[in-house]
Amino acid sequence: MSTDGRWIRIDAHVAALYSYRIPDFNSFYALAAPVPSPSAWKLALVSSIIEHSGSPEQGRALFDALRDATVRVAPPERVASSRVLVKRLKKPKQSGAGFTVSFGIREYLHPKGPVTAFILVPEAELARTLTAARRIRRLGTTDSLVTTQVCECDGPDETICARRLADMPLDPEAVRGRLTLPLNDLTQKALLDHFAPADAKSGAGKALETGMYLLPLRLEKQGANWLLWERAPFGRQ
Repeated sequence: MSTDGRWIRIDAHVAALYSYRIPDFNSFYALAAPVPSPSAWKLALVSSIIEHSGSPEQGRALFDALRDATVRVAPPERVASSRVLVKRLKKPKQSGAGFTVSFGIREYLHPKGPVTAFILVPEAELARTLTAARRIRRLGTTDSLVTTQVCECDGPDETICARRLADMPLDPEAVRGRLTLPLNDLTQKALLDHFAPADAKSGAGKALETGMYLLPLRLEKQGANWLLWERAPFGRQ
C-alpha cells in the first residue's frame, strides 16, 4: 500500500447498539466484530459523498482513490456484547407463498467511547474525503447510526489499533488473551460496481479479501449470554 498522502482520524460515536457480523460467520449464528472492517469504512465514505453530492461519479472517484488506502481501526475503550435470539423471516422462493420462519442468534455491541479509524488519504482526495467523513451517518449496516468527529493527524496510535497477524512478528505475549478475528478489506481489483445494490450478482465477495486481525481487547467479565471487553493497548514498537 502507498505511504503517500495525509492521515485523517475519524471518531464515530454510535447512537445505539450495533452489530457487524464477523466475515464468513453463519448468519444463523451471527457473532459481531467490535470494529467495522477497513472495507466498511471505505464504503461508508463513498456512500456519504454520493448522498452529499448526488453524484455517483464523485463516489466512483473517491472509491478508486481509497481502494488501496491504508486503514487502521481501533475499538472503543470498552465494549459489551450480548447475544439474543431473533426471529427471522425468509423471503419466499415462489410467488404468493408465505415467508419461511426461522430463528437465529445475533450478537449486539454497546460501546463506551467512539469506534475509530485512521486513514491514509491521497493528497488530491483529502478535501473530498474530509467532507465525506464529516457526513457519515451510518457504518455498514442500516442500524449502525453514528455521528463523527474528524481531523487530520500525524498518523495512527498503533498501540490501540487492530494489527493484521500476517504483518506481525511472532509474539505469543501480544496474542495471549486478546481478541482475534477476521476483517475485510478491498482487493486491488475491486470496483464500485461490485457493490451496486441493484445487482444481485455484483460479485462483491470477489472484491473483498479477508485477513486475521488481533484487536487490543481483553475479556474482563462474562455471563451466560454477555461479554465485557476492555482495551488492552499494545506496547510501542
